[in-house]
Amino acid sequence: MMPIKQILNTANKLVKELESLGKNKVKGKLYEDAKKTLLIRLSGIADTLVSISGGKTKEISKKKVAAGIDLTERTIKELRKRIKTKVPKPEQEIEIRKPNPYVVFANLLFHGLARKLAEKNKDISLDVKKANLNILPSSFIAIVLLNTLLALILGLFIAVLFSFLSFKFTPLPTIHFASPSLLKIVFNLFLFPLFFVLITFVFSYYYPRLEALSRVNKIDDELPFVAMHMSAIVSSGVEPTRVFKLISETKEYKNFNVETKRIVNKINFYGYDLLTAIKETAKTTPSDKSRDLFNGIASVIATGGDLKDYLEKKASSLMLDYKLKRKKFVSVAGVYADIYTGLLITAPIIFGVILSMIAPLGGNIFGMNAESIAIIGLIIIIMFNIGFIIFLNTVQPAE
Repeated sequence: MMPIKQILNTANKLVKELESLGKNKVKGKLYEDAKKTLLIRLSGIADTLVSISGGKTKEISKKKVAAGIDLTERTIKELRKRIKTKVPKPEQEIEIRKPNPYVVFANLLFHGLARKLAEKNKDISLDVKKANLNILPSSFIAIVLLNTLLALILGLFIAVLFSFLSFKFTPLPTIHFASPSLLKIVFNLFLFPLFFVLITFVFSYYYPRLEALSRVNKIDDELPFVAMHMSAIVSSGVEPTRVFKLISETKEYKNFNVETKRIVNKINFYGYDLLTAIKETAKTTPSDKSRDLFNGIASVIATGGDLKDYLEKKASSLMLDYKLKRKKFVSVAGVYADIYTGLLITAPIIFGVILSMIAPLGGNIFGMNAESIAIIGLIIIIMFNIGFIIFLNTVQPAE
């Protein structure tokens, strides 16, 4: 049996550790686990002391051993109180999402039509899942319809504005009422609504695909490090289900964690087995590389192969692709800069010079004067700049 001196030394050391933990303001799972472990060890020491003394703790408290270290009856009672105290469970973070008022309004207007369109177009459901929009496909279609309706109203308003108002910028910016011809009114009422409706509908409808494409690049940039992390966890003997849970709890892989959380949720809430959960998630992930990784893991588990060896080789391959991709982007960035300079800097300057030469001559082009053409050109330039920024955010590697 362990000597009393060693027992008392260990007990006093653990008491000090427990007290330091109590003074520490750090909370969370790590703190609670450490506190629980100390309480269990203190409980075993207290039981040992009581068994040695035959239940008479006062006799032990009178003995001074190991340079005056003693454990009084009050200390034993205090240990018992601490041991009996229930360790509070760490609070779980529950994410509560409130309904978006815009989505609610869109569903109120177009719920029936949107649901029928969603049932006919199954690709929208897959695009919404790949983009991780966290809304129903019918709600997304309702949003597209509402956006198109608002664009139509805005287009009609601007058409009326340009039909009955005349804008002049020389010598000072002024606005005058005009008496437009019937042809100009019809042209404006057709051109502006059509332009705004087409732009809004195309952007809204293809937004999930653009978002999914953006997620592809972000996921692919995280994959090499995810594979190395998974390989390290597997090498410690952790079962595959626990590997995905540990990866989903880390904050380093914000984009890939969306996929691992889906696997964990399919297992915990839907009752899927691990292989089915991995294969179902592989179908909805936007990245071909992550799909290949998931299918490879499922095949290795199903055939009883060496998962650690597979993940190490996969991590090496993904890291090589990651380095090549970044080198390629550096070379292509120069081409993007030349395109931007030519189309969105030089061309608008030439356009402005031509308009400044035509304006003094007067006359209309397609029923519009030079000032109206200048405003439309400015709007188009702004739209192209916004589109170019979106394109760069989509194709550039993650930081």
